[in-house]
Amino acid sequence: AEEGLSNAVNNSDYRLEKLDPMAFEPEEAQRMIFDCMGVTSLEGFGLNGYDRAVSAAGALLCYVKKVSPDTLNAISSLRCLKPGGEMEIDGTSLKNLEILSNLSDGKVEGSLVEALDKTETAMGARLLRKRLVKPLRSKNRILKRLSLVTAFFEDSGTCARIRQKLRKLGDFERAVGRIAGKNFNPRDFSSLVNSLKELPAIRDELAAMKSNAAADIFKVWDSVDELYTLLEKSVNPDHPATFRDTGFIRDGCSAELDELRGFYKNSVNTIRDMEASERKATGIPMLKISYNRIYGYYIEVTKKHIDKVPAGYIRKQSLVNAERYVSPELKEIEEKLAEADERAKEMESRIVEDLTEKTIAYLERVRNAAYLAAKVDVASGLAETARINDYCEPKIFGDGDTRLVLEQSRHPVIERLMTGENFVPNDVRIEGDGERLLIVTGPNMAGKSTYLRQVALALLMAQMGGYVAAASASIGIADRIFTRVGAHDRLQKGLSTFMVEMVETANILNNATENSMIILDEIGRGTSTFDGVSIAWAVAEFLARLKARTIFATHYHELTDLAATQPGVANFNVTAKEYHDRLIFLRRLEQGAADKSYGIQVARLAGLPKEVLSRARGVLRQLEKMEFGADGKPALKAQDAEETDSGQVSLFDVGNHPVLNSLRETKVNDMTPIEALNFIQRLKELL
Repeated sequence: AEEGLSNAVNNSDYRLEKLDPMAFEPEEAQRMIFDCMGVTSLEGFGLNGYDRAVSAAGALLCYVKKVSPDTLNAISSLRCLKPGGEMEIDGTSLKNLEILSNLSDGKVEGSLVEALDKTETAMGARLLRKRLVKPLRSKNRILKRLSLVTAFFEDSGTCARIRQKLRKLGDFERAVGRIAGKNFNPRDFSSLVNSLKELPAIRDELAAMKSNAAADIFKVWDSVDELYTLLEKSVNPDHPATFRDTGFIRDGCSAELDELRGFYKNSVNTIRDMEASERKATGIPMLKISYNRIYGYYIEVTKKHIDKVPAGYIRKQSLVNAERYVSPELKEIEEKLAEADERAKEMESRIVEDLTEKTIAYLERVRNAAYLAAKVDVASGLAETARINDYCEPKIFGDGDTRLVLEQSRHPVIERLMTGENFVPNDVRIEGDGERLLIVTGPNMAGKSTYLRQVALALLMAQMGGYVAAASASIGIADRIFTRVGAHDRLQKGLSTFMVEMVETANILNNATENSMIILDEIGRGTSTFDGVSIAWAVAEFLARLKARTIFATHYHELTDLAATQPGVANFNVTAKEYHDRLIFLRRLEQGAADKSYGIQVARLAGLPKEVLSRARGVLRQLEKMEFGADGKPALKAQDAEETDSGQVSLFDVGNHPVLNSLRETKVNDMTPIEALNFIQRLKELL
């Protein structure tokens, strides 16, 4: 490998230089990245879990430090490039969007997969989960998946019949895998044969569909008929649970095995005949011949009739109420039965081994059949979900088109869970060189977080090849989906709440591109107000320049000024109304910034004591008036909020300033130009 690399380098403009192997050690490479980047975590670069990428990056930094130390100052970030046709969704976004599990208890209830999963097979369920965590980035592949969903959506009759047949399929993908791994039991074979039996009926339904997408599946459909024929004539449908007992191979599969089984059955009948004969000969009516695995066959006589036991019986075991014996004749029959049973087990074992090898020869065909069945299962399930929930087929745009236009968009999970009120849909329009960064303000509980998530989920559902919870959708393909949502710490890793927030934000800023979709739900809330606003502002400016599709929900109303200073930034707010000191959430997204956050009203809904709420209103009024004391801190009095009017004049109270009084009293229209200039000069002197 080294020689080949040397030859390749010699034929290029590059040169090959060896580096100390220690530089590639993961721990050393990680330390180098930490030192050069000035960080304490790899998460900010999206490198967690990519040991080889860490080794390569650390070794490269080590080389740069060796040959040109000053060059390290020009390296401000690292980006983990992951080529391929699938979108990568990091663990944070998977969790925040509740794709596979909910945030509250980590269970599947309340997740996106639960809302979408109408699959009938275990293979389909696995494939659906795989598609949800690995959406596509290829327009053609997305459209191909969508066309199959549309075929089932438009042909509900065939869809229902196919779904009914899919229910009869076992998890034969796993079954054949266990058979190939020689770690199987009889049920794996029966699952495989029963599943293969149903595949031709599904194939026939696909053949009857008037759809190019269904025809494409039909053309490559393989029911593996030869394997089914082999297994069907070999596997006993009433087989035992394990291979310890004989009976797995069906009668008629092997003449020699059938002969041994016939002898065994005849011997059992011989024993029954012998039991009747011994009862008659001894005059013991309760005499019986039985069998167990420890003692084999024995003759049991109750102690009441011991005196009638013939001299030829040999005592084998004594019980409280009976004695057990064996006779030479019974022992001879037992030996023959044991020999026949052993031979039958050996023969059946050889047949099973041969059957296993023959099945393994069909491994790839069976796996392909399972994959096609899973594709049909997922597509028909998504069509059923779309039909039930009134989803739409998205229009997909590729080649760098980054539009995101949704009409009447809904959250596919929350709308199913809502009781007592209807879900309020909202639109989003990001297209062309227009608005790219949407600043969303509004009160808590009004629906900002829901709106953010439903937009991201719409994009994800479209790129995984499904319908979207909206009236219409036009979506440009995203290379990544990033989310920064909620507040939580990771004490086991030594990360505070704010540090986690900053690490997640760093990962976004270091890896996002113009084609990414970014969801931010609060930035900078874990530190002081001034620090938080500063960070949030800088992050928003960075994303505005990046031009990535971004929706940024915040309570920092200062950020709404970005719309006046940065192109591509627009303000939206989730509406709410006050009625008799009560807050009514309208959940409607409107253009423009919110005028207040309604935090105290939400606190009232949460059940805070009236005394606390009253005091909070007074504090809020003072803060809004910018009432500060001599020490520069808000002059928050300890009395009740209803008695907060102290008469103190604010440093910022300019209501009676001489300049304002002069402006109010002056009639500008009566001035000559010279008088106006002199008037402006006097105002400057007053200021």
